Amino acid sequence: MSPTIDQMDKVEAITNAWKLNAPNATFAGMTFQDFIQAIAPFLKVRQDLIELTTRVATLKAQRAAAEKSASVILDRVVAGVRADVEHGPDSPLWAAMGFVRKSARKRRLTRKSKPTAVAATLTQQAVEPREEQA
Repeated sequence: MSPTIDQMDKVEAITNAWKLNAPNATFAGMTFQDFIQAIAPFLKVRQDLIELTTRVATLKAQRAAAEKSASVILDRVVAGVRADVEHGPDSPLWAAMGFVRKSARKRRLTRKSKPTAVAATLTQQAVEPREEQA
């Protein structure tokens, strides 16, 4: 358990015990009402944190929903730019949006692999006529 939860458990235990067993008694120069007023800032901050934590969770859920919506819109805009006659995938606009222009893409050079020694031997054997054994 975290120290804050332990502290809250203490506050609840002391408050309940004092209220039920000795509501009119004075401890450490405080009445029960003085004690409640003295711990009020602790309880207020704790409640504020609970509310903020809930608010953060709500905002995260709203952000996730907004991101999905924005993603669909962004995909449509990108498709629109790609399909546009004046702009398209080779335009400065395309590059400014963070994409690589079609003309700037490197062409992949494909080289035919050289035959291995085993493949060369098999090819040579297939080409040479076989001597018939008598």
